[in-house]
Amino acid sequence: MSELERGATAGFLREVLKRRAQKLTWLAETLEIPYRSLQNYFGKTDMPLWVYERICKQAGLDPAYAVKKGQGLVERGYLAEALYEVMGDKLPIFNENDLRIDSPSDLDRRTVFDLRRDAQILAVLVAGRYDLVAERDVAAKPVPRE
Repeated sequence: MSELERGATAGFLREVLKRRAQKLTWLAETLEIPYRSLQNYFGKTDMPLWVYERICKQAGLDPAYAVKKGQGLVERGYLAEALYEVMGDKLPIFNENDLRIDSPSDLDRRTVFDLRRDAQILAVLVAGRYDLVAERDVAAKPVPRE
């Protein structure tokens, strides 16, 4: 991970903590980390993995969420493959022109290409909604206070 990516991840994590009204002073005390060290981890010093994991755990946040900055939490390729394997020819049919969803009938004979394309479209729609639900949860979830 580049220095820019690390800084962006720490900045994103700090933004999530701010939205949850979680102050660094309280977090430092709870995690038993000197306040100045915690400030530095969010600023100019690389944050050790164990600190990052403890902050995420305390905030009730999936560590992947901050690293991916709330986007692409679900690997869409794997999701599409799983949808294809589970649903097969029962996948909904996506009209290419307007993304209208049609139900498959017994008369429909789709190629493997068509099935995989429909699985990819469904995966993108589901993963995008998943990201929105995760973001809503981050914004609304109360901060655990001990």
